[in-house]
Amino acid sequence: MKKNNAKKIICLILIASLTAGMLCGCSVKNEDNNENNKRPNSNKTEFNNDETKVEPTEENKESAYDIIKKEDAVLGNIVKFGLYEQDNNLDNGREVIEWRVISVNDKSAMLITEKCIDAIAFDESNSDTWKGSTIRKWLNDTFYNSAFPKGADIILENTLTNSRGGDTNDFVFLLNEKEVKAKLHVGNTTTGASAYCTEYAASKDDYLTADKAVIWWLRSQPAALYNAQTVLGSGKIQTGGNSIWYNHICVRPVIVVKLEQ
Repeated sequence: MKKNNAKKIICLILIASLTAGMLCGCSVKNEDNNENNKRPNSNKTEFNNDETKVEPTEENKESAYDIIKKEDAVLGNIVKFGLYEQDNNLDNGREVIEWRVISVNDKSAMLITEKCIDAIAFDESNSDTWKGSTIRKWLNDTFYNSAFPKGADIILENTLTNSRGGDTNDFVFLLNEKEVKAKLHVGNTTTGASAYCTEYAASKDDYLTADKAVIWWLRSQPAALYNAQTVLGSGKIQTGGNSIWYNHICVRPVIVVKLEQ
């Protein structure tokens, strides 16, 4: 009987040992599963090196620099050319610029941006002239190089007559009072020159909003010093102008382009 009892005890001990081992094995396995759940999914894109970064996309990037066809350059039509940030979402790249045709002849067309594309001061250098203004430099340097890294060969240089400071030769410029009246067909009280700004321009100052017509710069200057003329949200020309240091006033660049025959 004692031998039988001893065998039973040994069997019970073996069973207990095997059970404990199985439980330990399960515990380790669960810990491994938990650890695996904490690891990044190997299928997800990693952004820890240049090879895996996703570059911003740019709408119609290549076609944005196509030469403008003569049949599309109809007075009042909207044409597309160049790229510039507009929706204020830097992750999706720059957007195609829309231009309104305001003058056209057999070989070229004058274009003005349909919306104001930025907001900057007219002049921070105190030159108080279009020729020496920071806005002229910005248009022909910063904006020109950003908007037209390609396709700029269709943009023509223009000799401009200015209120003071002498004539200038520019690829990108602003309209003056006389040109606004002639090319946008407006006087001082009509709304033909009224314009909105882009979301990006609106982000430059709390005074601006993309759902309301804004003030934009002209290159002509009144008799009063340190002022430049503007077009109000109503479309009226502010002949007395605004301070050249105001940086909440918007910009509507103008270019003249060669047409595809």
